[in-house]
Amino acid sequence: IRAELEEIALAEADVVNLKQKAADLHLQLNQQHRHIHSSFCKSCGHDLHAQKHEITQYD
Repeated sequence: IRAELEEIALAEADVVNLKQKAADLHLQLNQQHRHIHSSFCKSCGHDLHAQKHEITQYD
């Protein structure tokens, strides 16, 4: 019975670790998603990281 309890405790620890990894990956994905969407010009939609992107202002 002791071995079974130890095995259950290890499995529970694995579940906790996997849940933490999933939460970390979810956070990382959200950060990347926000970065991607903030990398585009709101007025024209062009990639702000492109070398030739210029902001055009209309008078």
